[in-house]
Amino acid sequence: MNSKQKIGLLGALAVVGTGYFLFKNDKDKKPITNLDKETKLHGDDTESNFIGISNARIHQALMAQNPNYAKAYKKDLKTWGTVSGVIDVSNDFDEAKRKKRKLKAFAQKALEVEKNYKEKAAHLPEISKTQITLTNNGTSVRTINLWGSNMGTSISKPLPGDVQDHKVNQEVQTGVHPQNVGFNPFNGLLYVANQLSDSITIMDTSGAIVKTVALGSVYPGFVSPVDVAFNPSNGEAWVVCSVENTVRILDATHNIVQTIPVGNRPTSIAYNPDNECFYVSNLLDNTLSKIDSTSYNVVTTLNTGEDPRTVSVWNEQGSVWVSNSSSDSVSVFDTADNLIGEINATGDYPTEFTTTSNSLFLIAKNSNELLELNPQTQNIENTYPLGFQPSGIIYNPVNGFLYVLSNQTGLTYIYSTNGTLSETLSLNNASNIGITALPSGEVFTTNTSGSNLAFIGYSESSSDITINESYPEKRAEFQFKPALVKHAKFVFSDENRASGLKLIHQSPTGKQHVTPISFNNYKSPQNYLDVAEITAVRGDVIDGKSTWEFKIAPGQTITILVYYKQLQFKYLIPTIKN
Repeated sequence: MNSKQKIGLLGALAVVGTGYFLFKNDKDKKPITNLDKETKLHGDDTESNFIGISNARIHQALMAQNPNYAKAYKKDLKTWGTVSGVIDVSNDFDEAKRKKRKLKAFAQKALEVEKNYKEKAAHLPEISKTQITLTNNGTSVRTINLWGSNMGTSISKPLPGDVQDHKVNQEVQTGVHPQNVGFNPFNGLLYVANQLSDSITIMDTSGAIVKTVALGSVYPGFVSPVDVAFNPSNGEAWVVCSVENTVRILDATHNIVQTIPVGNRPTSIAYNPDNECFYVSNLLDNTLSKIDSTSYNVVTTLNTGEDPRTVSVWNEQGSVWVSNSSSDSVSVFDTADNLIGEINATGDYPTEFTTTSNSLFLIAKNSNELLELNPQTQNIENTYPLGFQPSGIIYNPVNGFLYVLSNQTGLTYIYSTNGTLSETLSLNNASNIGITALPSGEVFTTNTSGSNLAFIGYSESSSDITINESYPEKRAEFQFKPALVKHAKFVFSDENRASGLKLIHQSPTGKQHVTPISFNNYKSPQNYLDVAEITAVRGDVIDGKSTWEFKIAPGQTITILVYYKQLQFKYLIPTIKN
């Protein structure tokens, strides 16, 4: 066999061997399913399967001893990796890039904020300081309110007992020649009896006229309403008509529902809650008419002294008291219509009563006296000279003072219940007769010559509190140029420190947000009893809608140093970029 034949034989053997090998492998293989076809096309969910590459070859290529394992694994996984493989490696890389971008953006933003702050801070002056010094010259603890010019707050609102701060807040026109005025607790309205215009002026406590009720008369003054009382259960107003000799009844909607005839020249009326009856004094008959408030019938007519001027009820026991102006005496009746007392020598021409929980007070017009009567013993406890001719009186239960009118002087005199004159209030020299006090402490008086009703209120701030003259100007300045506070120092004149400070801020809707600060947390190490360094106010903005509230003790002086920077709104408005 020559060499060519040998080569041909070897080639044939090689072909046969290769065919046998391929045939044997095909026999060992399992049938290819559709899933295997999908796997070979797309790979399964393991990082060993790649498109068009057998698993065996991949395992071999990725063996740990393969020197190119690490490099090939990362390269192939990034290029051909399945979902699972990509999450393990590639997503971590993207997340790191995102974090890096966020940090870079944050740093850039911080630089912009710093630059913006420096630009605006350049327009702020150096830290300024203002000083406020307050002194309480009174005998009561006072509440102080600083700043808050847009909130309508006063430095220190007067207390009810600050009669020295009384003033006439307004005068509201009524009908002609008003006499008595009464407050109806059922509807919260004031009723004024206008004698010469035969009408009732009804208004609310702000002075707004609700209605003017004409009582009807062709000739002015022929009805002549002079007094009014109220049924608290249904709001009816019972009006005494002195010339017509009747009582007109207005319901709660201000309509006349009844007219009841009484004695000759009725002058006064009072309601007794103990028996739900009204009592009317009849001046020329020397009688007292008792009227049932439900049936509107005159139940009985009681005899009194001479010229009964005014009737009053002491509510603690339901006793009825009548001043007899010409016999200078007082008649006292119980709820069963029995005369239980007759008090003589009650001054010359006794007229008006007012009651407290313990006493009745009576004015004697011609002898210029104020008498205190004991309702239990029906005795005169005290007599106080007035020095003027009184025309009306009322007890104010809120502050415990007696308000005595004089149509002779046109003044209102304010007395304590022990007869000490506390204050004199000028009402423009008005001729005053009627007076009433509300449960809230407000006082109203009629001016007969001016035909109006005076509203007696209080000044804006208590006169017991004094403050340095520069404060109002600084308060107005902060209203339009707010101050950013760094800190504040409170210096007390004694060891009687205030308990704390309230920072009050009002929103545009009127809602208030209060931040309390305790002074005890800010004692100065140099003199902790008298000085408080309040660092908690740092960042607070003083403007027209913020208030600092705290207490000041009687006789105390507090000095406040406020360190701040003045803000200018034009530098706080964001710049609009094109």
